[in-house]
Amino acid sequence: MGEYIYMVQLDVADEADADFNRIYDTEHMPALTQVAGCSGCRRYKLVSSTEDKTQRYVAIYEINSPDLPKGDAWQAAASQGEWPTKVRPHVRNATRHIFERVG
Repeated sequence: MGEYIYMVQLDVADEADADFNRIYDTEHMPALTQVAGCSGCRRYKLVSSTEDKTQRYVAIYEINSPDLPKGDAWQAAASQGEWPTKVRPHVRNATRHIFERVG
């Protein structure tokens, strides 16, 4: 397990939902988890929230450095495949957070 998690929350336009899930699972997540320093990822879809503005999807990456998502290897992996053209234009309300393990 990494010392940090990189949590990405986002919404995607309804018309792009099927492409989003297919591309995330088959291209985007596999490319990012191959970057040295990333030990895995899990994705979730919102079921309920006490906040009206909570994004529909979250991905939680286990990483060994808080700088990893800003690095060249991560950025290159994030730009592979259909993600930049078929998904990124439909992403809304994206937030990114890095947490350090404390226990």
